[in-house]
Amino acid sequence: MTNSENTSILISDLTVARPESAIASDPKPGCWMPMEYELDDGTVGVMLTADPCLGAPELEIPLNISGTWRVFVGVSYFKQPYGTNSYGPLWLKLTGDRGFTRIGLETYSRAGQEENPDGKYRQKVFPRNRLVWQGKPMEENDAYNMIYEVYWRTADITGKSLVISPPKPPYNGDYNRALTNVSLVRLEEASKEDLDLQEDLKPRKDTRNMLAIWCAGSVSGHTSGHRMFHPELSQWFEDEFEPFRNSDFGIFCMEVIRGNLCLFKTQHGDVGTPDGSWGENWVDPLAEFTRLAHEDGMKMFVGMRMVGGGIPNAFYPINRARFFWANTQWAKKSREGIPCSNLSWAYPEVRAHWLAMLREALDYGVDGIVLYLNRSQPFVMYEKPAVASFIDQHGIDPRGLPDDDPRWQKHVSDYATQFLTEIRMLLDEKPGRELGVVFRGIENFQPGVIVDGCDPDVWITGKLVDYLFFNLHLMDRGIDYGGSPEYIRHWKKLGN
Repeated sequence: MTNSENTSILISDLTVARPESAIASDPKPGCWMPMEYELDDGTVGVMLTADPCLGAPELEIPLNISGTWRVFVGVSYFKQPYGTNSYGPLWLKLTGDRGFTRIGLETYSRAGQEENPDGKYRQKVFPRNRLVWQGKPMEENDAYNMIYEVYWRTADITGKSLVISPPKPPYNGDYNRALTNVSLVRLEEASKEDLDLQEDLKPRKDTRNMLAIWCAGSVSGHTSGHRMFHPELSQWFEDEFEPFRNSDFGIFCMEVIRGNLCLFKTQHGDVGTPDGSWGENWVDPLAEFTRLAHEDGMKMFVGMRMVGGGIPNAFYPINRARFFWANTQWAKKSREGIPCSNLSWAYPEVRAHWLAMLREALDYGVDGIVLYLNRSQPFVMYEKPAVASFIDQHGIDPRGLPDDDPRWQKHVSDYATQFLTEIRMLLDEKPGRELGVVFRGIENFQPGVIVDGCDPDVWITGKLVDYLFFNLHLMDRGIDYGGSPEYIRHWKKLGN
């Protein structure tokens, strides 16, 4: 269907997709299911739906047109038996693209506008709770009987087809499972303004100044315990890297060390097998992402998060931290001497273990390290060496002081500074490699106040770090850690 000026094309019957053999009117494994629909304006069409767990293949929708067009896709988010799949239940690409783009339902913020009249959080109620449509009240379930059309991209589609796919492993399992739907495709001929905008959006050397942090949860499993996934195809990494390719991200940071679990071949950490062996068919994630980042002109950083050992009911690999369970004498301790589930930086043996894993990761030819200090903090509590050295210096037992006592916070921060110094020395073995730190944002500007045992003023003046990153919000915990812009100006001045 086209409009009167022949500048817009609507593909509403998606049974034109190929191979035809992968479309079946009755639900069955290995197939997409067609379903007829009619829009309010009288448009009729046939949408396609697939259950990602049933192995429906990629389909190609011929576009049969040349030139540069704006591509829109219509999706129906009907009620999902398995949730909404935050990783995106629909994957799209044009033939010839290296990887898929993921399309998914936008979630809404934890706080609505009525709770935040200053607009601090954007309220998204689409489509779950939208009870008013075009000024008229509607039943909640009606929101699932709509097709939401979204702009995807502007591209030269000469001789190309649109490739659609359900999520691929591990995003097609019960943990992330949600039905895949494509309802329509609309093409709008690109105007000169569109083409000019596309040119302006191309990355330049002076705009590639963003850091992308890739969470390893899809491979390592959740820290609460979940199956580990070991990719066996290089294409898996092409799909993962697609959102960052040819963009304004100048640094790609991969969380390769999660406590003792390493996403590379290691002699010191774990890889998800009981004996630490590397699977014959596994593709090395760190090697693949390093290759992709460098091919795209990005720096490649490795991220490390100080995850400890899980409680017994967390069965899967990230919690089988062999080094932790073999050395619980180095665990953090509460005031009462109760051991915690993470190791303490107060012990040089713990720092040496993590340094050994970082050295292995650096041997992949990466450009730097990012230390995640916004999780698992504090990194020193009331372990014997920390308590004893504090008593030697101040003549006071810190276990009788508040946690935020400035003397105790300064004492604890010295261990973090020591660890950063050791990492800096490791990096300097090959000049040019850099160090970044992610830590909790501090809302009220108070230079010199140490939070979570982190003292960025000392890190900067001691030339230990090259980048500081605020973790502004921990939305999953309902905590707002707002980072004061004054701190950024303060640290920038210190670094000059």
